[in-house]
Amino acid sequence: MKLLIALIVVLSLPAYTKDLKEFDTSVLAPGDRINRFFSDYALDAFYIGYEKYKIILDREGDNVDEILSVLSPFFKKYGYVLPKNVEIADLTPFVQDMFPMINFDIAAGVPKSFNCLNTTLLTQGFLKRQSYSSAEEFEFYTENFCKEISHSVSGSISYYPNRSVQHSRLNITSEISFEKPSNHKTKAYRLNYKPSSKGLIHYKCNTQKFQSISCRELDYISSKVDQIDEYYYQFSAKLKDTHLRSLNEENIDALMNSLESYKAYNTECEMKKNMLYLRLESLRGLSDIIRVEGVNGDYDGLISPKF
Repeated sequence: MKLLIALIVVLSLPAYTKDLKEFDTSVLAPGDRINRFFSDYALDAFYIGYEKYKIILDREGDNVDEILSVLSPFFKKYGYVLPKNVEIADLTPFVQDMFPMINFDIAAGVPKSFNCLNTTLLTQGFLKRQSYSSAEEFEFYTENFCKEISHSVSGSISYYPNRSVQHSRLNITSEISFEKPSNHKTKAYRLNYKPSSKGLIHYKCNTQKFQSISCRELDYISSKVDQIDEYYYQFSAKLKDTHLRSLNEENIDALMNSLESYKAYNTECEMKKNMLYLRLESLRGLSDIIRVEGVNGDYDGLISPKF
C-alpha cells in the first residue's frame, strides 16, 4: 500500500522541473546596462550580442509581486522554478516553451524584418514561421477567422489599426501580453505588463475553420509560396543565400500573377487563393524593405557620402 501511494504521488508530479537562471547583465551593451540601472520596470527584453533575444524579470522592479502572481500558474504549467535570492532572472527558456514557434536564439540579420503582426499571427497558428506581415494580411485573418470582443482576455489578440502605424499583440492574460514592439532587429520580443488598450480592437480567434481549408488545385502554388517563405526566413535571420534574392523576387511576381488569373471554383479555393496572395504580398513588402535599406542598414550604398 505504501509503495502504491508513493507511486501515485510521484506520477502526480511534473515529469521534471527546470530552474530559471540568473541573468548576467554584463552581456548587455553599455547603453542597455545604463538604462537597466535606472529602470524600475520588472519585465524587460534585450537584443544580445547581435544574435539572440533575452527576456528578464527584475525582482526589485515595480509591480513584481503582481507580475509573479499572474505568471505563477504558467511557471507551474511548464515546470519552471524561479530561483531564490536572485535579483534578475532570465525568463527566456520559459517564454520559449510558451511560444515554441518563436526562435529567440536567432535574431534577425537584416535591419528590419520580423514584425508584430507576423508574431501575433504566428502565435495563433495562421502562419508557419517568423517573417514580416502586412496590415492587409493581418486583417484578412482577423476578418475571416476571429471574432471581435469588448476587452482583452486570455488567449485573445489586440490590434491597433492606425492608417500609418499598426501594432498587435497576444494577450497571455488580461494583464500580460506577448509582442514584438517593432520590426527592427534590435527590438526584442517581450512580455508586457498591463499594456494600454487605448485605440485597440480585441479579437478571439478560432483556427478550426482555417485548418479545414483545402484546395487541391492550389497545392503546387502553395508549395512554391512555402519555399519562398522559408527562403526569406533564412535570409532575414542568417543572411543566407543573398545571391538568390533577385530570383525570389521574380518568383514572387510570377506567382502573384498566376493567382490573379486563377478562378476559384468554390469558397475554400477562393480563401486559399487570398491567403497565398497576401503571404506573397507581405514577402514582396519585406523584400522591398531589404532592397531599399540594405542588409546592413546602409541603404545599399544609395546614400553618399557616408558619415
